[in-house]
Amino acid sequence: MRQVFPKGFRRVGADALARIFPGSRCPPANVVFESDEGSLLLLHVLDHHLIRVRNVPLFCRPFVTSTICNSYSVRPDLFLPRDSFNTVPTSHTSNNGIHRSNVHQHFPCPTPKITDLNPSRPDLGCVIETEELRVRVSVSEVDGDLTLRWYTTDAIVDEPFMEDLSFRAYQYDLPPSATWNVASNGSIVPFVGGGVHHFTVRRPGDVYYGMGEHASPMALNGRRVTLSCLDSLGYDAERTDPLYKQWPFIIAKTQSHTAAEFADERPASVIEGGPRFPGHQRSHPHSAFHGVYYDAMTSGSVDFGQEIDALWGFYRRYSIESPHTSGGLDYYVLGGSRMTSVGEVVKSFAELVGRPVIPPKFAFGYLASAMGYAEVGDAQEKIEGFAEKCKANRIPCDLLHLSSGYTVDEFSGARNVFTWNERRFPNPAKMCKKLRDNGIRIVANVKPWLLSGHPSYGQEKKFKCYIWNPETNEPSVTRLWSAGEGETSTGSYFDFTSNAGRKFWKDGVKALLELGIEGIWNDNNEYSLHDDEHMVEMEALGTEKLPVAVAGRPLQTLMMATASYEAMVEKFPNKRPFLITRSAVTGIQRYASQTWSGDNYTSWHTLKHNVPMGLSASLSLVCPAGYGHDVGGFVGPSPEPRLFLRWVQNGIWHPRFCIHSWKKEGVTEPWMHPEVLDHIRASIYLRYQLVPYLYSLAQETAATGAPMIRPTMFHFPNDPQTYPQALHGRTPENALADFQFMLGPWLLIASALDPGVSEDDTVSVYLPSGTVWCDFWNHTWIMGGTGRTLSELETAYPPLLKPGVAIELSEGDNGHELITQTVPLSQPGAVFVRAGALIPTGKVTDYIGAEPDNLRTILAFPPPALYVQLAQLDCGVQMGEGVLGRWEYLAVEDDGETANGPKTEVVYWMEVRGSWAEQAIAVGAHVLPGGKYDLPYKKVVFSFDGGEQRPIVGGAQIGDAKVEVNVSL
Repeated sequence: MRQVFPKGFRRVGADALARIFPGSRCPPANVVFESDEGSLLLLHVLDHHLIRVRNVPLFCRPFVTSTICNSYSVRPDLFLPRDSFNTVPTSHTSNNGIHRSNVHQHFPCPTPKITDLNPSRPDLGCVIETEELRVRVSVSEVDGDLTLRWYTTDAIVDEPFMEDLSFRAYQYDLPPSATWNVASNGSIVPFVGGGVHHFTVRRPGDVYYGMGEHASPMALNGRRVTLSCLDSLGYDAERTDPLYKQWPFIIAKTQSHTAAEFADERPASVIEGGPRFPGHQRSHPHSAFHGVYYDAMTSGSVDFGQEIDALWGFYRRYSIESPHTSGGLDYYVLGGSRMTSVGEVVKSFAELVGRPVIPPKFAFGYLASAMGYAEVGDAQEKIEGFAEKCKANRIPCDLLHLSSGYTVDEFSGARNVFTWNERRFPNPAKMCKKLRDNGIRIVANVKPWLLSGHPSYGQEKKFKCYIWNPETNEPSVTRLWSAGEGETSTGSYFDFTSNAGRKFWKDGVKALLELGIEGIWNDNNEYSLHDDEHMVEMEALGTEKLPVAVAGRPLQTLMMATASYEAMVEKFPNKRPFLITRSAVTGIQRYASQTWSGDNYTSWHTLKHNVPMGLSASLSLVCPAGYGHDVGGFVGPSPEPRLFLRWVQNGIWHPRFCIHSWKKEGVTEPWMHPEVLDHIRASIYLRYQLVPYLYSLAQETAATGAPMIRPTMFHFPNDPQTYPQALHGRTPENALADFQFMLGPWLLIASALDPGVSEDDTVSVYLPSGTVWCDFWNHTWIMGGTGRTLSELETAYPPLLKPGVAIELSEGDNGHELITQTVPLSQPGAVFVRAGALIPTGKVTDYIGAEPDNLRTILAFPPPALYVQLAQLDCGVQMGEGVLGRWEYLAVEDDGETANGPKTEVVYWMEVRGSWAEQAIAVGAHVLPGGKYDLPYKKVVFSFDGGEQRPIVGGAQIGDAKVEVNVSL
């Protein structure tokens, strides 16, 4: 390879693009720079907080206007309006990407202010400024080196939040004798090899997150993430790279220096008209965030400092190997004054690549699964008996995953997709109906290949359904998993960009649905193809054939998802599709409801380090309303009772709660260890109680991109201890940020993740500052950031009893302290509730929908009297006259299954009224205008801690239903 460092950049006029790229596909830009050897750099403002940058090396110029230069991840045209959370498109054009020259048509593209750095030499650079972002494009007068430096418009210190690495920012590679040309028939002949890079300055204080699913910890400093997908059976959750998903999205945290920050440096404890509070005393430097999304599906890597080269200093590097379909380097910067929290970055990213699809409500129940269920001769009988086992053990269940054993050939043992082993499953439709009559739905496993012995292999070869070998003019043949552990056979991957491949697949999916299967499980879809030069058809995408390396292997993963999704929509257009995928790439969240962390290994180590894996994936928008882990571990030894119990107790708090295994000792089931069954049952019951809360969180995720499980920094950006850190930056407090998380805005979860040494476990917890927290189990209130109960603080500081009197805390009380919680085996972790919380809950039933959902109980947590204004400042909403604090929660109600069905939004609210000395609590609920779903419940019960002494009144109506208040004494 030859490394090329473009020099001699000069700013050129917009007419240069029309000259270089004549025709309708000329890429737009606000400013253009061209180097001596022909590289182009284009900047285009898409919104005030979103700027796109394209670097086009000379060898990529022919591809920029070609039909292959499409984006399949960026999808702003699929945005759903705020009042259409659960919309599912019924007529889909998901196959067609957006040509990269047309992306701007889906954004407002405000006109930026452009100022020359040197009015006498406009070719040497400029400043591009929007209402939120400022980009300084500098060109060295000596050698024409080009660098971009990024600022927020309200920054008062001249320090960029992102900066190109001088002299190397836009390096690209060429083979020793690289050529690029157009064939005689007019088609483009790309070479396979070479690559493009983006080098940026890496500052010691910056912390990097995102990148989808990767090994623990969340912080990526000092690591490299491979852009590739592998079947990582039994991976090490702290070290293995790559894993199952490819997701080139970076979230970076930097220190901001803004006018708003300095204006807010009054003592945080000075709160007019009320008491002054510990735990809200100190002002910390505000953190600023930005996101960078690299829009390409080809192989590569992102290095966050694992690679060190003293010549170039500290840098971050993004590299891809085949930049042809992206027309070189194509990246988006999400930044600006609004990016004061990680949540703003996530929301903006969702607006760029498309918001997640919402799962049906049944997906939030217990999901059963095990390879072993379908591997025995009497599999149908065993599976039909599963419902009776659930009833006998009083375990609710909503779904069973049907593993690939149903496709096993009776003679060869090979797993042949879309076939049935008739000895194991003599009547699949009967099986589906029997389970469905007991409330359990079935999701079927499907794999994206045909083994060479599959009865349809030869026929589909005629139609060119497969990835193709151009040298032999035959299907691309590779070794694929075929039977048992470690057993392989030859076969061919489907080409989901071919019309024939998609038709065969969709026909197969529809046949499964016809039998009563209610969801599709896309498995083994990492597309580990061994030859970069084998070809994909691309006809279903409206473009020409491409080599595998150029199209990108993950494109097949995405197109497999669209094929399964479309088959479900076409078969049942009024039903919300339920699609599960193991592998994933950016954009798949628009189609797949759920994913999981793959085939994990049974150990305490995996249980613990799967948590930050899930937090990273959720922050990155990897199916954030349906991400989970195989509870109990997929491979390895059978989980011993304590480990299994703690795994279940952690799993119930995650969006996807599934027990799945492949064990020689037998299947992993809730009742496998009778000594802990009561605790497991109680944990699953709690999960079902929380379904109304979980489902409303999923609606929020579908509307905004906010993940259901969130690192504590998501809600507490001003507390530095909430930020997961790289190993060299860890303290005892922030080390916990990888392993505790928020479930929505209200619940902080700290599961027992380590092997216990006594009957009960102890868990260290850091409670973020700026509010007070209630222990979910014993209702003790604790001041965030101090580790001390309110009763302890009020004893130590009697002036707290006098509102408006200033106090000074001792150093020990004013710091960031941990608390240690005893967690008995009966308790699903240490759980704390944020003051002001309103958590909707429902009835525990055998399955979701087993009984009318006619009761809604709101767990209400009004802040203690002296801390009302602290909680109001933390998460309260606008108040009326005579109100000291008000908190609300929006719940979305629908039937949980109908696509484009009616819904109703209900606001639960709570106020503290009166004076500081005499307070009362008012609660109520009201329906927002436009609701079309008839609420199934006729009363709302607000449930309070039995120690609440303030008067409580209810008032608002839901339809014709009376709002009731139920106080537990």
